[in-house]
Amino acid sequence: MENIIQFKGIRFNAADGNISKYTAPPYDVFNYGDSTDKLLRSNPHNIVHIQKPEGYEDLKYSNAADIFKNFLSRKILIEEKEKGAYVIRQKWNKGARTGLIASVLLDDSYKRIKPHEETKPGPISDRLKLTRAAGVNIGCIFAVFPDRNNHAADLLSKEMNNLPALYDFSYPENIHNKTVFSKSRELLSIIEDKTLYIADGHHRYRTMIDYRNYMRLKTGKREEAYEYTMMYLVPDSELTILPYHRLIKKSEADPAKTLKKIKQQFNMTKKRNIKIPPKGNIGMYLKDEYFILSPTEKTLSKLKSSKHKMPDAQILHDYIIHPILEIDDKMAKSGEYIEFLPGDKKTSSIKELFNQNKYEMAFLLSPAGFEDIKSTADSGRTMPPKSTYFYPKIPSGIVLRKCR
Repeated sequence: MENIIQFKGIRFNAADGNISKYTAPPYDVFNYGDSTDKLLRSNPHNIVHIQKPEGYEDLKYSNAADIFKNFLSRKILIEEKEKGAYVIRQKWNKGARTGLIASVLLDDSYKRIKPHEETKPGPISDRLKLTRAAGVNIGCIFAVFPDRNNHAADLLSKEMNNLPALYDFSYPENIHNKTVFSKSRELLSIIEDKTLYIADGHHRYRTMIDYRNYMRLKTGKREEAYEYTMMYLVPDSELTILPYHRLIKKSEADPAKTLKKIKQQFNMTKKRNIKIPPKGNIGMYLKDEYFILSPTEKTLSKLKSSKHKMPDAQILHDYIIHPILEIDDKMAKSGEYIEFLPGDKKTSSIKELFNQNKYEMAFLLSPAGFEDIKSTADSGRTMPPKSTYFYPKIPSGIVLRKCR
């Protein structure tokens, strides 16, 4: 089987190319009942009704399947007549990114497709029930590949510039999204043998492995529909990564001893303004004061002697959050001890947040680079929770793919 292939996409039937009213953020960046959720559900034809269905317990999954069938029968969603792939360019005030949505052969050896985050059973169970009921890929798994000579990036740009727009719309936050339908096999062949590094969508990828195994047992066959999954593929040169900052709600450590222990591991330099720290350093906001923490010679020596180069988020967790604040990864993920602030928010907002008296201290990080992700994944390790924020997100609803 080929690793990267074309597929017959299913997409919203919008003659004017503006599908902003049909699209939604990825399912895991908003919650049932919040303002985003309410706004999306105000349109009865928005993808949210399939992606994040409503209903009592497991009934919601069959509701999603019924809505999907209804959208198809009423031509709200239409299936392409031909197989192809979708080139998407996103532009915003500080940059642009062009990638490709294609069908990718699943790899449970994790040698060709590599993760850098741990997964939890809850989200996988939820997505698996939805996929088994509706039989469709909704949101894209976002993966990055090395493109040393920019061959893929150049061809993506050529396809984008030479093909008519299928969709052309802004969503959300004034991010401009343009989509073209590509039948270029050369583009797929360039990516065919590349190692893919999962950026966003670790739970969706694990879900599709489980779904594939379920369908193999059920049918006794190996069919293209479930041996592959829909992915958004981006050359590393096109990547924009923002950090996640840590707002500490509470810790198990003695506050009087915390600062003393940090000073034993890091040099503290007071700064007037809150800014993203230089790479290899950590920013700390404490009691209306902001400091840059740089490793002491002793700490630096430990880091250099480590078998693997540590991303800044790992240093923060391994040297401060775990041993000094006594917050382990399970506690960090619980939401009770740490709140994660995405890097698209202004750092100045931290002062405003602290006025709410909900936090003890904050840690700021510089963004990880592709090499941080690659080296972590290549060594079989994972990063701490919320180490990377790949910006911008790909809206759900640009295209769907049947997986049975």
